[in-house]
Amino acid sequence: MAYAQFPIEEVAVRDLVLDVSNYRFPVDQPTESAAMNYLFAAHGVLGVARIILRDGYVDNELPLVVEEAGHLVILEGNRRLSALRALLDPSLAPSFQTELDRLLRRYAPEAADLPEKIRVMRFPDRESAAPVLARLHIGESKKAWSLDEQAKFVLAQLTDGLTVEVLKEQLPAIKDVVRLVRMGRVREMLRQVPFEDPSLAEYASSDRLAMSSFEYAYRNADIQAAIGVAFDDTGHLTSTTSTPAHITALARLLRGFKSGELNTRRGLKPGTEEFKRLLAEMRGDASTGAGNSGTNWYTGASGNDRSASNGAGPNTGGYDGEKTARAHGASSGSATAGDESPAAADGEQKGRGPNKPETKKYLDLSGIDESQLPLPLKHRIRELRRIDLVDFPAAAAMLTRSVLEAAIKEHYGIKSGPAATGTLGTVMTRVTNDYGQDGQLAHAISTINRTKKGASTTPGTGEWFNLVAHSVNIDVTAQQVHQAWRVVFPLLRFLLQHLTPPVVAP
Repeated sequence: MAYAQFPIEEVAVRDLVLDVSNYRFPVDQPTESAAMNYLFAAHGVLGVARIILRDGYVDNELPLVVEEAGHLVILEGNRRLSALRALLDPSLAPSFQTELDRLLRRYAPEAADLPEKIRVMRFPDRESAAPVLARLHIGESKKAWSLDEQAKFVLAQLTDGLTVEVLKEQLPAIKDVVRLVRMGRVREMLRQVPFEDPSLAEYASSDRLAMSSFEYAYRNADIQAAIGVAFDDTGHLTSTTSTPAHITALARLLRGFKSGELNTRRGLKPGTEEFKRLLAEMRGDASTGAGNSGTNWYTGASGNDRSASNGAGPNTGGYDGEKTARAHGASSGSATAGDESPAAADGEQKGRGPNKPETKKYLDLSGIDESQLPLPLKHRIRELRRIDLVDFPAAAAMLTRSVLEAAIKEHYGIKSGPAATGTLGTVMTRVTNDYGQDGQLAHAISTINRTKKGASTTPGTGEWFNLVAHSVNIDVTAQQVHQAWRVVFPLLRFLLQHLTPPVVAP
């Protein structure tokens, strides 16, 4: 579409009329008064009036008008015009006159400065304005700032001795200035922390770490103490992460967010076992395997930085055990997680309890009976059993999805009735209809079917499996594969345990 420069004119508010055919109306309104009443009742014009009084009328987005029958009709900006006209003459909205009068008394100084003339952009006809209206209301003419970007904006205003209290008064449209100040200060601090891992430092400074999620962690008093931060009442930091212990704790926390282990729904709820374990690992408690006994796989740092030559062997339960042993000069005969075979992965290490499932290099497929399976599916399951999750997490995730889909089709293919065909989403519809009410399978089925916000980042959902297989913008970790496996395993085991065709009476 060629660039067209339409004229901008200043006109009296009283000379502008509402569009009775506005697309917000289910049917054309009979009169301009009826149009205004509908906008007030159904589209929150009273709130627009409040904003105009509180923040002032701003014409950075001009109303769009067209001349029809000798009148300038508002095609874009009907809510603003309704609010402005009603503030200048509350009797035009009799059903809301009491509220309007109350607003005018509350903002009396501001009301005295309400404009009686405004600038508009005139179009020759409705057809010329249609592409612009579509861009404004159907496309994305302006992308909203993220919380991170809002925080940067707020911090940029805190210059020349301007206080947060004054900023609150100057920016009344921002609901929580202190929250944004706190968020901005934390982001500034993260950029200054001397992390040993360059990739972690890059992650902490990038927009991949969403501050709207990370604030779930740093607003907690226990986590604040662990990472050494504190805030005053205006959101500014009074202490920052600086000691080695605080940096190690912060690194553990950030790795949780980076891997997907921690988010607004997982791992940060005070009082839960996951949260208690997180705090213990951040503090380096020996009982968690993250302290003096060796390497914490979450952070890649050894508890007391002791070498193998001093008698501190590598943490055999951690993904990074082999790398740590090499770095500390451990002999080639040392038992490490890197040497762990698929068979050994399911057993206990000598002299200590079994590894946590999420720290194993191989998936635990015990409980799946392969004896009834067709040879191709049996081969896939055996291949999945042998995939090293540390080295090949994406391959493990994609094969997990393949095994699940194949198991569903085999389950229905061997039973009487129609076979299940199509993609994972299609066959899951059949599974949901047949087994969705089974209490032991409900969690697995609902998680796999999940499509709401966060589904694409939740290991085990159909959307997550699809992204792993088809998107180049997603990275996969061993822990995420373990999480996905915990979701699908109950359903997979059930489907493969019920392959025997029903006995049909003669």
